[in-house]
Amino acid sequence: MEVQSLDERTLSIIILGSGGALLLSASVIFFFIRYQRKTQLQKEELLKAELGFKQQLLYANIRSQEEERVRLSKELHDHVGGTLSVLRFMIDQFDPVLPGKAGEQDTIHTYKEMMDSVIDDVRHISHAMAPPGLALWGLHEAVLALCEKISRSSGKEIRVGCESQELVKCLPFDHALALYRVIQELITNTLKHASAKTISIVMGSSDDRLSVVYSDDGIGAAGGLNTTKGTGIQNIENRLLMIGATYDIKTGPGQGFVLTMHVPVEQLKNR
Repeated sequence: MEVQSLDERTLSIIILGSGGALLLSASVIFFFIRYQRKTQLQKEELLKAELGFKQQLLYANIRSQEEERVRLSKELHDHVGGTLSVLRFMIDQFDPVLPGKAGEQDTIHTYKEMMDSVIDDVRHISHAMAPPGLALWGLHEAVLALCEKISRSSGKEIRVGCESQELVKCLPFDHALALYRVIQELITNTLKHASAKTISIVMGSSDDRLSVVYSDDGIGAAGGLNTTKGTGIQNIENRLLMIGATYDIKTGPGQGFVLTMHVPVEQLKNR
């Protein structure tokens, strides 16, 4: 009887010990999994915070670049351009009172042409750094002026249309400037790589968004969308993300290139 009682007691102790060991093992596994999950979440949050910081740093860099461009543009236009214009006027004033020989008059005429060329160069650089009229007349007029100038110099046909004038005029300056820079980048890419005959830019509204559609009839991307993610497109993407806009691209061999930008209308109304 004592042996049987001892065996039962031993068996009970073994069962309780095994149950305790299983419970302890399950607890360890549970806490380990919980720790792993918590660590993974912390890593994801840290990565997200790091990406957010890098993104904010990038946006701050873009804004500071634009502010510096505006400042330099004003300096060029107001000071350098103004000084050159005064010098050009002074040459005109002294020219009639200098009899000189034919060769000297030719030299003075050459100096005038050189001065005019420098004044034009300063004006063009100033306008490229900070688009003239963007703050006063809005995105449509600024893009129209840009495209007319590029069309004259390149011989390319560039069509600019606006189907939603009031919505485009609602654009805050930072939105308008970002879209203007994107269009500049796209035109540069087309002229360099696309062998296109015509370029089209249409501003309008689609559902609850302002849309800007840029297209050309060039050779398109040989590898489709896989080959479009170069530095130029990354710059475009960064500028659009900075103003809360999205984009999509359609392209292919011999199919031209189309990039559509979308800016939420509610975002514009709330600014």
